[in-house]
Amino acid sequence: MHTTGDGLVVPENEQAYRASSTGPATARCCGRSSWPAPGIARFTPAETITAVQTLENRMSTGQWHVPAPAGLNAEAAALGPQYNIYALNGTVYPTAPAFASYTPVRYLRPFDLWPWGDPR
Repeated sequence: MHTTGDGLVVPENEQAYRASSTGPATARCCGRSSWPAPGIARFTPAETITAVQTLENRMSTGQWHVPAPAGLNAEAAALGPQYNIYALNGTVYPTAPAFASYTPVRYLRPFDLWPWGDPR
């Protein structure tokens, strides 16, 4: 899970990590379509709970079942208004879940922790 507006750690990093020989094949990117303010990893409690439940499902079944963004948003919204909030500078805002499909641009350079092969 990744925000699309994080300027410090861009979504392309996960794409490069996933493609490298040292990155897990299960690395995924999900984007958030909008935010009250730009920044790093700004997720509502409902979005975080939904993501963790998706991961728990993967761990218990051994397979990924990641709903489309609309399904993830419905799951997060079903958690109720107490979890669909966003706090900024001490003010709490009601915030709808905003999972979105996102395909990052190609990483600008090759990325592999071990470009010369497996260290073992």
